Amino acid sequence: FGPDGKVKWQLNGSSNSTHNYLTACAVSQSQALVSAGYTSPAWWMFRQNETGAQLSSTTWHPGEHGAAYGGVREDGTGFVVSGYMFHAGLYRALGLKTDGSGNAWQSFWADGGTNEFAYDGIAHPFGGYWLAGGTQTKGSIYYDGILYRFSATAAYIGKTIVGGGAEDRFFALALLPKGGLVVGGITGSKGAGNADGWLVFFGDDGKVTREVTYGGPGNDIVRSLVATSDGGYTLAGWTASGSAQGNDGWVVHTDSFGNAMWQKTYGGAKDDQFQSVRTTPEGGLVLAGTSDSQFTALQAWVLRTDPWGNTSCSEAGACAGLRLEDCGDGNPCTADWCHQVAGCMHKALADGAVCAGAGNTCKGGVCQGL
Repeated sequence: FGPDGKVKWQLNGSSNSTHNYLTACAVSQSQALVSAGYTSPAWWMFRQNETGAQLSSTTWHPGEHGAAYGGVREDGTGFVVSGYMFHAGLYRALGLKTDGSGNAWQSFWADGGTNEFAYDGIAHPFGGYWLAGGTQTKGSIYYDGILYRFSATAAYIGKTIVGGGAEDRFFALALLPKGGLVVGGITGSKGAGNADGWLVFFGDDGKVTREVTYGGPGNDIVRSLVATSDGGYTLAGWTASGSAQGNDGWVVHTDSFGNAMWQKTYGGAKDDQFQSVRTTPEGGLVLAGTSDSQFTALQAWVLRTDPWGNTSCSEAGACAGLRLEDCGDGNPCTADWCHQVAGCMHKALADGAVCAGAGNTCKGGVCQGL
């Protein structure tokens, strides 16, 4: 797509008769489009230039029946790709470090003795790799969220499993500016409904420092997240809590502690989902997924908004041209957002909301213990 949202080119199909999927993509510093997925029976990375011409096509782990499932990340020397493979009767979470052309340098995985999947992965700025995904609880149909840690030489360091007696999985992660990382996903073990959006904060040692859930009585899923210019995070997925018919695309914006600042839903009377969110240079959002409400049948769906989730200039109103940080009031105990008529708005967070380091919480709109 171009900056105006119009399709510049598209590539369909393959010259062979096998199954081919591209499930994750990124734009490299050289402006190449790097996509990863599956071409039977192997992992697959496909690189194209700005006009869609093929630059390279690389496969790994043939015969393992795996896929690069959720994440492609550029790390300065190449890419980190996450997914899974089928080995010795079980699915194994797998990460790959490649060079800039997609040639594999390192594979990293661990044998947990049960089915495990990696949905996102990232290189640690001080060396090493993280993988986030799901691990099947032994003797159960349910999964727990799992975070793997590997060294710079791809040696297994350890893992952290978070969950309970229902379905819990991690789908997306981002590094924290002062160390550690934050992971988004779904939890059926905690929260208000059947399944809730889930944000979990970890230290560099892999220990959980904070958990937050989002949603209502229906199924609510965080499928993707991105760090934003105000120091917070924008989460994207889908929710069934506010709709009597199907799912709606769902966006939640939080502060740096995971406190919800605002949220919006998109869609109609049928099924609408967001699978990915990215930010634009001016601070807006690009959301990608599928929609059954906007079209006569289920279609790929790309939605571009301003930083506040507005989809048109008329909807933006008084928020036009404002970035997220423009409405910050400097108080960590208020939710800051923009109203299309009134402009910047502020509302006290609920008592008990985290507002600074350990032990600092909000009361009456004021951060206690500072």
